Amino acid sequence: MHLSSGLLGGHWTLDARLTHIGSEGYIDRGATDLKSYMFQAGYYNGNTMLRS
Repeated sequence: MHLSSGLLGGHWTLDARLTHIGSEGYIDRGATDLKSYMFQAGYYNGNTMLRS
């Protein structure tokens, strides 16, 4: 799932991503359960872009 605020106040953006990959496994003991997340803020002004 990916969420994005779009441009807020003409300069700011907020983004978030949640990821899950899971498998029962084709081979014995080959199961997988991977989860990750990401949060990001950005500032845009003319030719300047800052993300953290």
